[in-house]
Amino acid sequence: MLRDPVLLAVSGGSDSLALLMLAQEAGLNCHVVTVDHGLRAEAADETAYVGSLCRQLGVPHTIQAVRWATGEVPSQSRARTHRYRLLSNTARTIGARLILAGHTEDDQAETICLRQRAGSDDWGLAGMQAFAPIPVWPEGYDLFLGRPLLDQRREALRALLRDKAVAWCDDPSNENVAYQRVEIRQMLSGEPDIYQSMLSKQRQSAEKRQRMASDLRLFLAGAVRWMPGGGIMMDRQAFGALSHDLRYRLLALLLPCIAGRQALPRRSALEELLQDKFHSPRTLAGARIEALGTQIMITPEIDASETTQITSGQSVWQGRVLFEFKHLTDTTLRIAAWGDRTVPSDLKMAKDLPFKMRKALPVLLDEAGQLLSVPHLQPQRGLDVTDLAEKRLNIWLDAESELQGVEIGS
Repeated sequence: MLRDPVLLAVSGGSDSLALLMLAQEAGLNCHVVTVDHGLRAEAADETAYVGSLCRQLGVPHTIQAVRWATGEVPSQSRARTHRYRLLSNTARTIGARLILAGHTEDDQAETICLRQRAGSDDWGLAGMQAFAPIPVWPEGYDLFLGRPLLDQRREALRALLRDKAVAWCDDPSNENVAYQRVEIRQMLSGEPDIYQSMLSKQRQSAEKRQRMASDLRLFLAGAVRWMPGGGIMMDRQAFGALSHDLRYRLLALLLPCIAGRQALPRRSALEELLQDKFHSPRTLAGARIEALGTQIMITPEIDASETTQITSGQSVWQGRVLFEFKHLTDTTLRIAAWGDRTVPSDLKMAKDLPFKMRKALPVLLDEAGQLLSVPHLQPQRGLDVTDLAEKRLNIWLDAESELQGVEIGS
């Protein structure tokens, strides 16, 4: 049993309500959050219902509302991003590292069918994982998503709720076949053989994904050198010796980690990069890729004019460097990429740090914009800096974390 707080995402549907009942029975230290996406009038009543049920159970409950920007066109993908950002913020507020969601075996089969139609490779067809990083960045830094009901059928969970006399809310959009997932759901409900074939495909792909991840971890350990600021030097010959699938997957995961961005690069752009074999430098997904003799150098793309004011506590800068301030003075300080700013006279530069690597390092500036220090190369009391790229990549390659082992239900 986890003693730390665990955040439960509960919408009012049968799956998430069953998650709530099972999590409480398991003795987890639960806090429930319901996200109102602001897209349906019924959502207010549904969030109120979840709140009343939580009060009966003695479980803390929070309602978070999505604030759509002016001109932003609502969609399922955008709603999902907003939802996970709100969940991440709530988790930090209550001190939770783990967010549980009520995804079921039915959801898994639908996901595999969707991804197979879209032409996903085995990495994608491995489906949803029981434990995975939160799919927003940097809001999801150091947070994990748990799906403890992935081996449970939706109807079995509804039977559990009926036994407990707990009603659930039905979202009308779940019957709208204009959504591809709904169309697939209805198809699978009448085709048990196809349903089972999707789950079989998921298990086979999950095994292949594990082997790919293991191969990539071995490659990273022997052919990649991480540099201050989160860039890398990678052995060009060793990279070329990898299979096409491994080279593609490595870059797909590596580039957003180095750039500090959320989205993976487009497949067509990655295939073009691989075909070019690094003959010409290019920028892709916020990362600069360039061949230097026997090495491939990948650095973050920077805008040295962008500055960020320092606040106390933890702060993720540009999605790639974690700043932890123990205390601050009254002086106003800002963080920026080093860029072409002058090198401090008392700084002894690392001999193996290429100029383009150096340009991407964060520096502290005073109120006038003058460079005060380079935290990576000039450690100072009261301030710790941690590069997140390597840690983030390793989590993607091995999402089963120290939080594994939370079991609820049968």
